[in-house]
Amino acid sequence: IVTDPLGNDTVHVFTGLTLPVSGDPTCSLYDTQAQYYQGSHSSGTLLKTIDTAYSWGADPVAPYTAVPLVASVVPKSITTIWPNGQEKETELEYDTGFKVLDPAWDCSFYASNCTDINTTYPESYGRVLSRLSYDYGSGAPGTLLRQTKLSYLWQSNSGYLNTNLLDLISNISTYDGGSTLV
Repeated sequence: IVTDPLGNDTVHVFTGLTLPVSGDPTCSLYDTQAQYYQGSHSSGTLLKTIDTAYSWGADPVAPYTAVPLVASVVPKSITTIWPNGQEKETELEYDTGFKVLDPAWDCSFYASNCTDINTTYPESYGRVLSRLSYDYGSGAPGTLLRQTKLSYLWQSNSGYLNTNLLDLISNISTYDGGSTLV
């Protein structure tokens, strides 16, 4: 609970993420809900709620650590809910980035009972490729208002990737709810 200087509370809920395949809990906690109040959270007025859902993958070293970890954690949807039940949502899609080879691939590094598993884990650079924005709806997000597609220079020129210039956008296309380029 965070209280601003005017006495308004924001209540944050942190949720532990689980490993994608096994469902094992991890120590990776993320802010999945924020509720904003005018006044105290116990006696004030709820102004809005923001729910955030995440996408993630297993950390390549997770099987070899005492505490399981996750990697490439990015928000996949952000939903704003007003006290009257109106909801809007933004969905995000990200680059597929690169693949990481499981550390156990080189058995010479590990104990003699190691087996080469050659498992790869997809990881993301965390760059948004598509943003879908939905209108307000009652009890659920409404219809699709717009879709924004982004392209980055590193996707077409490895020089940008090799120098870690991942934020430079080469193209932005915006479509209306009917998929018409606007």
